[in-house]
Parts: sequence; structure tokens; C-alpha cells
Amino acid sequence: MSTLAIVEDVLRAATEPLGPKDIAARAGRRLPSRSRTPDTVIARDISRDIIKHGESSRFLRVARGLYVLRNGAGGRAAVVRERLEQRSRRVSG
Repeated sequence: MSTLAIVEDVLRAATEPLGPKDIAARAGRRLPSRSRTPDTVIARDISRDIIKHGESSRFLRVARGLYVLRNGAGGRAAVVRERLEQRSRRVSG
């Protein structure tokens, strides 16, 4: 399985946005890369996928370093993004 396929599985099972370190911890030995820093491989691969596919990417960055599946769990990505934006406005304002 590719790194992105495993990341997709992990995010599908997640109930909240995850960062690359959390994804790597949950994926464990399933990751094909034996890098000493699997979180950087994950972040790189997700970023490249988003850049390459744009709106059709299966991943969505909802905040700095936090990702969800774009179409995961019945459109949960939009709800998560809105909640994070509300939280950000409360903290900064």
C-alpha cells in the first residue's frame, strides 16, 4: 500500500483532524517508508497531493498541520473547518 492510501485509512477512522505525527503514530508499521521521520514523509506526500490535484484531492488541510479527508464521513471536513475557524476567532479576538 502507498503512504497516501494508508494515510487515507487512518483519517477515515479518525474522529478529528490529525497532524502528520498523529497519523504516523496511528499507522505504525503499515507505512511503507522506513524513514526516521515518517511524519515528514506524510506531510510531504499530503502536500504534494493537494498541490497536484487541488480541489479534487482526497485530503483537505483544515488548519496548519491538520488534515481530514475532503469527502470523509458525510462532509465532515466542512464542519471541522468551520469549528476551527470559530475557535481561532475566539482566541485571536
